[in-house]
Amino acid sequence: MEALEFEGWLDSYEELGVRIVGCSVDTLEAQQAFAEKLQLRFPLLADPDRSVCLAYGVVETRDAVAPRSTVLVGQDGVVRRVYAPAPAKGHAERVLLDLKAEG
Repeated sequence: MEALEFEGWLDSYEELGVRIVGCSVDTLEAQQAFAEKLQLRFPLLADPDRSVCLAYGVVETRDAVAPRSTVLVGQDGVVRRVYAPAPAKGHAERVLLDLKAEG
């Protein structure tokens, strides 16, 4: 549901100059199959060793379950905001509204 909602709002994000990238602890093959099945236009990264999740503070250990989270990263690479846990329904629109409000 969350991926489809981000896909549905993708043009609005792009109008703001925001790039959407999904990331999951699933394998690259699983991510590719998921993206193809849902016909997603944004890239999905695979993080099976949880190194990305660890770097962004989404998990504390490599064996932890990664909760659904959204991390907003500025063009300078600085984390601007973390939504954790992030709900699946309505979340993509909420993030978009927050970005518009922040200018």
